[in-house]
Amino acid sequence: MIKKRKMFIVVLVGAIIIISVFFQIWAKDVLSPNNNELRAIKSTIEGFYDTQYRAYLQMEYIDITPYLDMSKIQNHNKVVALKTLVFRRKYMDEKKYCYIEKRRFPYEIHYKDIKIDGDKARAVIDLEIKVKEAYPPFISYGENIFKLEKQEGRWKITKHIYNEWDLRAYELYTDKKLSEPDYEQIKEQIDKEFGIK
Repeated sequence: MIKKRKMFIVVLVGAIIIISVFFQIWAKDVLSPNNNELRAIKSTIEGFYDTQYRAYLQMEYIDITPYLDMSKIQNHNKVVALKTLVFRRKYMDEKKYCYIEKRRFPYEIHYKDIKIDGDKARAVIDLEIKVKEAYPPFISYGENIFKLEKQEGRWKITKHIYNEWDLRAYELYTDKKLSEPDYEQIKEQIDKEFGIK
């Protein structure tokens, strides 16, 4: 009888320890104040990509500034680049100059690391695509690093570090502010590219 009681106590204590360890792990992940911040950071990054892709497919600019710290030159250039890209696509489609891709190809964002330090954060993602598909130029597969800052309760992208060649082809610069698109000039440039006028 005493052996059974000792055995019961040992099993009970062991079960309590195991349950306690699992609860601490669960509580750390689920109840952590950073968990909401992690979700908000992921929402910013995912919304940034999704909004650009929707604008690309609709061939109409959709505002991406809610995701960006617009005091940064790179982010101003991202807006100008997207405006220019969607206008070019729409004009070439209207003129039937060439085939314009209108399908959305899948991509996956894999979060490799997110570090939060007060109102600043750094997220490292791996952007996975289907290599043989025609993705928009703002989709740079592989490693992308986002620096973010919490402003007025929302996480905003302050810097986006990705493949240098993709960056130069799309945003052109991170240190020199681009002017707003001149749509008439863009039309003339496209007409010349296609041997018209």
